[in-house]
Amino acid sequence: MTLNTGPLTGLGRSMASFCRPVIAAASLSALIAAAAGLSTSLPVAAQSLDQPDSDRSDDYGDDLEPFKTEGPLVAIISLGSQTIRVFDRNGLVASSRVSTGKRGHETPEGIFSIIERKVEHNSNLYDDAEMPFMQRITWSGVALHEGFVPRYRASHGCIRLPKGFAERLFRTTRLGTRVIIVPHDATLEPVTHPVLPQPGTPPAEPVPPTTAPGNADMIDIAATPSDTSRQPEPAVASAADTAAAAKSTPGLAELRARRAVLEKMLQDATRTIDQAKLLVRPRLVEQGKAQRALRVANALANRAQGRAEVLEAAIDKMAIGAEQEAAIIDHLEALLEVAQTRGAVADASEMVAQKKATADAVLNHVKRLVGKRQQIVNESRAIARKLMPITIFVSREAGRVFVHQATHPIMDLPIEIRDPDRPLGTHIFTAQAVEGDPDAVRWVGLTLETPSGRAPVTRSRKGRDHSAASKNRDPLIDARAALDRFVLPHAVLARVMPTLQPGSTVIVSDLGKSIENGPGTDIIVQTKGEAAAARSIANFMSRKRAASWDDDDAPYRSRRRAHSGGWVPW
Repeated sequence: MTLNTGPLTGLGRSMASFCRPVIAAASLSALIAAAAGLSTSLPVAAQSLDQPDSDRSDDYGDDLEPFKTEGPLVAIISLGSQTIRVFDRNGLVASSRVSTGKRGHETPEGIFSIIERKVEHNSNLYDDAEMPFMQRITWSGVALHEGFVPRYRASHGCIRLPKGFAERLFRTTRLGTRVIIVPHDATLEPVTHPVLPQPGTPPAEPVPPTTAPGNADMIDIAATPSDTSRQPEPAVASAADTAAAAKSTPGLAELRARRAVLEKMLQDATRTIDQAKLLVRPRLVEQGKAQRALRVANALANRAQGRAEVLEAAIDKMAIGAEQEAAIIDHLEALLEVAQTRGAVADASEMVAQKKATADAVLNHVKRLVGKRQQIVNESRAIARKLMPITIFVSREAGRVFVHQATHPIMDLPIEIRDPDRPLGTHIFTAQAVEGDPDAVRWVGLTLETPSGRAPVTRSRKGRDHSAASKNRDPLIDARAALDRFVLPHAVLARVMPTLQPGSTVIVSDLGKSIENGPGTDIIVQTKGEAAAARSIANFMSRKRAASWDDDDAPYRSRRRAHSGGWVPW
C-alpha cells in the first residue's frame, strides 16, 4: 500500500455521510492544504494524451506474455471470494486468487481505474516493502501488485496478485483500465436500454413547450405529477451550449479521416524539417569562419595601430636629420598598414553580418517549420482525445451528470431524476465493440449496490445464495429501473454520440464523486472506504507537517519530492 496525494484536488462527494464532525474537519483541511500546494505535481504519465505507461523501462522480469484480449478490459475483484476476473468483449479472459485488505485495513469498494503503473515500486508507508508490477487505483494508497497471496485477507488495503499473473496482467492492462471492487461474485451481463447511447447522429433537440396566446389558464394534464409513467424531459444547460456541442463534435468517420490526413501532414512536415536542418550546420560553420576571420583582422589592426603609435613616439625623440626622415617614412607606412587592416576589419564585419543573417534565416525557417509541425501535433492530439472512451456519471446526490474523456472533465450539467428522494443504487454500464460492425457498440452492465445499499448477491460459507437475486431473477433489474428514471440531456448526447467508442462507460449512483477524484483520474465512485481514505490522507498530512517542523533535512526532502514527478510521502 502506498499513498500519493498529488493529483488530489476534487473533494468529491459530501463528506457528511462518511466523516462526521471530527474526521470531516481533519480530512477537509488536509485535502485543501494538499490541493493548494500540489495541484501541479501530477505525474507526467497521467497527463499524457495517449496514456502511455508511467514506467518505460520494459523490465518485466520473467518476460511472460500478456493475456490475449479483444477490446477494452474490465477487471472485477470480489472481496468475498478473494478473486479477480478480467473480461474483454468476448467474456472472461483470466482469473486468479487475490489477497485484499485485512480487518482495520479494508480494501475500498467501488468503481476505479488504473491511474499509475510501475514495474518496480516500494511502499512508502510500510517498511519500504517491495510492490512489483504496481498498478495504482487510488491516490490514497490502494494498488494491484505482486505479493504473497494466502487464502485469506492479509494486505494493508492493496490487492495482492500471485507471481506470474501480476506480470501478465501488467502487460495486458493500460492506464485507464476499469477496475471494479465488489463484495460479491459479479459478472458483466448484456443490457439494452434507450438511455444507453449508440454511436451516430444525436436526436433532434426537443422543443420546449409554449403556452398559446389566450390559453394561459390551460393545464397540461400529461405533465402533472399524477402521471408517474412520464419520463422527465431532457435537462439542457442552454440552447447555445447545445448548439455549440453539436457543432463542435464531428462524427467518427470525419475524425478518422482528419486523423489520417494529419498523420500524412506530420510525416511530410518531419521530412521537410529534416531537410531544412541539413542547411543549418553549413551556415553555422560559415558564420564561425567569418567570426574567426574578423578576430584575426582585429588582431592585425590592433597590432598595426600599436606599431604606428610606437613609431610616432620615437620620431619626437629624434634629432632632425636622415634618421628622423627614415622614422617618418616608417611611420607613414605603419599608418597605411593601419588603414588597410581597418578596411579588412570592416570587410570581415560585413561578412560576419551576412553569414549571421543567412544562418539566422535558416534557423528561423526551421523554427517556423517546427512550429507548424507542433500545430499539426496539437490538432492530432485533440482528435485522438475525441476518439478516446467517454465516461458519463449520473449522480443523484449531486443532481448532475458529469462527462469525462481521457481523464479530462468536458461537461457538467444538471439532470432531472424522477422521484429524486428514492435511491437508485450504484450501477456501471460498459460499451463493447460489436464484431463486424465498427459503427456500433453493445452494452454490458453490473450492479454494485441495490437501492437498499446492499450487494445484489450474498453467499454463505457453503456458497448458498440467500439474497433476492436468485437464478430466476434478472441480475440487472435494479440497473434497468435506475435507467428508467432519467434521460440524458441533449447537450450530452450531442457531445457523446458522434464519437462514442468501445470502453466508454455510464455510471449511475446515489453517491457523488469520490474524494479520490482529481487530475489524471477517471471518475471514481467509492461505495465503501471513503472515510478510511479521508483519514489516511489527513494522517499523512499531519505526519508531514510534524516532520517539516522537527526534521532539519525536511527542505531537502521536500525538494526531492517536488522533483520526483508526484506527491508521495518520503
